[in-house]
This record gives sequence, structure tokens and C-alpha cells, in this order.
Amino acid sequence: MAPIITALIETIVDVAKQRAARSPSRRLSPPLGLFLDECANIAPLPSLPQLVSDGAGQGITTTVVLQSLSQARARWGVDETAGLWDACTVKVVLGGLADGRDLEMISRMCGEVDVETAGRSYGADGAVTRSVSRRRIPVLTPGQVRTLPRWHGLVLYEELRAVEAALPGWWELRQFRSGGVPCEPFRMTRSSKPTRVQPPQTRTRHKDARDTHDRETHRGQAQCGEHRERKTSAIPAP
Repeated sequence: MAPIITALIETIVDVAKQRAARSPSRRLSPPLGLFLDECANIAPLPSLPQLVSDGAGQGITTTVVLQSLSQARARWGVDETAGLWDACTVKVVLGGLADGRDLEMISRMCGEVDVETAGRSYGADGAVTRSVSRRRIPVLTPGQVRTLPRWHGLVLYEELRAVEAALPGWWELRQFRSGGVPCEPFRMTRSSKPTRVQPPQTRTRHKDARDTHDRETHRGQAQCGEHRERKTSAIPAP
């Protein structure tokens, strides 16, 4: 099936580029979205690195999902995979990677931070000398990248610092459930360390219904009290 799917997607891309070329803005409107899951196995487009690089300028947005960069190197080669990685504006890394080179590269991309270390020394006369030294350590070590929690991902977006984001499932989104508070997928930040964003606690349907009932009961009691007060004031004095 891979050759058939690849030929189908290549045809769609060719037609989209032709329409974009005929457009006054040289872009598709509305844009075309390509969501290529397991593309190294199911849809190994020969032109994928170039498509990701220049497709956005024509209104073609491509989302590429891979098991690992090693899988991409085996399909497109080392240089093409490096170009594909660099051309992706947003990079989301999940836990479980096993390639040491890739883990080391991602760790370096997260940068380093200064950590203060307190120390003390004792002189011959027993006097204590305290000192504070600084040293630079990785924001995330390769081991921490590999052991990212389930339903979490490391987001690398353009020039911003790395963000460890909670990735809720589609069933947690508001449009796919009857009630509750929608989860916040991630929030970009410029802090020196990855920001861990936890999804907010959702309220159950039973609790929402109970709160609504309490509010209606309180409103009804208030209206009854106003009615009794108006009725009493309308009675003429003896």
C-alpha cells in the first residue's frame, strides 16, 4: 500500500502547487494540511524534505510523525534528514527514544543553566570558610529526555526555550465531551528551564448538575421571599 499512498499524496501536492501558482498571492486559500503519520513506512515521499522546506510559503502545511530520526535517515539519508529536521518549525519529542546521538542532540538544543553550589572549608585554626560556586549543567540530560512521562512531550518552537508540555488526548477536548474544563495542551515560555504544564482538574457532570441545582434552588427561594414581601405590603393597615 505504501507506493499507492505515496503516489496519491504526490498527486495531491502537485495539484496544490499548480493552484497556488495560479493564485494572485501564490498561496493556497484555504491552505492544505498534510498529516503524515508513520510516513517513513506508509507514505515515504521522495520530495518530503523539500516539501516541508518550501511548502509553507505556498500554503501547504505538513505534519510529519516518525518513530525516530534513525528511521528517517534510513529512508531519506543523513543530509536530507538533517534538512527535514531543521525545516520543521515546531518539533515535539516524546519519551522512549533510544538513539544516543539523537538524545544528546536534543539535550544540547535545550541549552544549559547556571547552578549555584554552596561549599565550606576548614582552616588549621578550625575557622569555617563558606563559598558559593557556579557551574553550568544541561537543562535536560539525555536520560531525562528519554524518560519523559507518558502523555508529555518536549516542544521546541523556533527560537523559544524548550517546553515540557502536557499532551491531552482528543477525547479531553471540549468539543468531544459534554462538560468540564478543556485541558491546556502547552504554553510557550521564555524561561530558562522547561515549563511543565499540567492539565487542569476537570469537574464531573454530576458536580456541575449539583451546582446548577443549588443555584436554581437559591434563586427560587429568593423569588418566593420577594413575592411574600410584596403580598404583605399590599395588605391595608387595620
